[in-house]
Amino acid sequence: MVVDGLRHVPDSTVLQRIYKERGGKLPYPEPISRAVEVPAAPAQTRQEGETPETGGKIQNTVQQAPPSQRPT
Repeated sequence: MVVDGLRHVPDSTVLQRIYKERGGKLPYPEPISRAVEVPAAPAQTRQEGETPETGGKIQNTVQQAPPSQRPT
């Protein structure tokens, strides 16, 4: 369990101390961030009015006033 903790938080002095006390040998276990490199997914931003249902197209959000309320 201490080994897993050091892989997630390699700079933890408490985990390093416990690791040594329980017979762990240096170097410490390799951090997960270096052990497995996962490419970052590109950030996708949505524009106002764009929804997943529209397939990425922006919907026209302007609503027309009913004929009884339109200016003459």
